[in-house]
Amino acid sequence: MTAVVYEQREVRRARYAVAAVFAVHGAVTGSFATRVPWIQDHASVSAGQLGLALA
Repeated sequence: MTAVVYEQREVRRARYAVAAVFAVHGAVTGSFATRVPWIQDHASVSAGQLGLALA
């Protein structure tokens, strides 16, 4: 088996890419979580129905 050697630049770019994905995912999830009550009222569904739809 051969050892894989990555350049420092490649590792840094990959690390920044993963951090960016986590940041965007966190922002989207946080934004969605604050809108759930509005979505529930707008769709006229109960808490159970909304929970089932989101599961």
